Amino acid sequence: MRFEPFSITAPAKVNLFLHITGRRTDGYHLLSSLIDFADSDSITCDRLDFAPAQEFSLQITGDFAAALRHEDPQQNLIARAAEMLCGSLPPIAVTLVKNLPVAAGIGGGSADAAACLKALSRLFEKDISSMNAATLGADIPACLAETPVFASGIGEKLHPITLPPYALLLVNPGKTLSTPDVFRHYAASAPVFRKDDTLPDSLSLEELIACVTNSSNDLQHAATALMPEIGTVLQMLENQTGCLAARMSGSGATCFGIFADDGAVQTAAQTIKTAQPDWWFAVAKTFS
Repeated sequence: MRFEPFSITAPAKVNLFLHITGRRTDGYHLLSSLIDFADSDSITCDRLDFAPAQEFSLQITGDFAAALRHEDPQQNLIARAAEMLCGSLPPIAVTLVKNLPVAAGIGGGSADAAACLKALSRLFEKDISSMNAATLGADIPACLAETPVFASGIGEKLHPITLPPYALLLVNPGKTLSTPDVFRHYAASAPVFRKDDTLPDSLSLEELIACVTNSSNDLQHAATALMPEIGTVLQMLENQTGCLAARMSGSGATCFGIFADDGAVQTAAQTIKTAQPDWWFAVAKTFS
């Protein structure tokens, strides 16, 4: 198959809040979560490059490629997504530029798989609307939407929601955190599941801040017990001038701060970079 090489971005996913509402008999936890995504033109995106080839291949480059060096490429979510869509691995060379930290609670692998599904569905004229993408990963349906959504079920039930412009800073202490480990630690605490949440179709900035501050990430306590640095990250974010709210995203360890304006978020990023040069941080959204 011949086509002009092309690229697609895979933005970071951010859980502005995450409530656990139950657990299915198959072990999957039920949730309610307000999800947003980094700006697609920010540095908080992976990039996938596609080119024609004799057979499927996956090459991984970028700042966080080393974390995936020992993984079987055909077990990567990108390859599994391509095979699920096409029935077999298509003759395409894929290069993943891994800019996002791995096992970081911002849906990097799911975002990559969703980007692959979207790209190949266009290339091969395949319909992905009827696919059960959640079987690949609970975050993939939201990553396919790539717009603000209120997610429920295991993440497959999506309700679009309109959010205001806001400034967002992502910070990770430079360590990976296993999602299964976090859920096991959470389950071991014998949690009381929350009632299902409801949200309006749109939120103003004031309503968004109230929504985040009056909710929580139910996995944050378990994640912090496994990685105390998360508490340090959150404290540093909360101490920044102009930070309106701070939380952990997903199962961690990446945390975010919502800021009052673009100047405040840039100043906070520089302050944290100076204090913790080995941490990963990025401005994911701005008012502009």
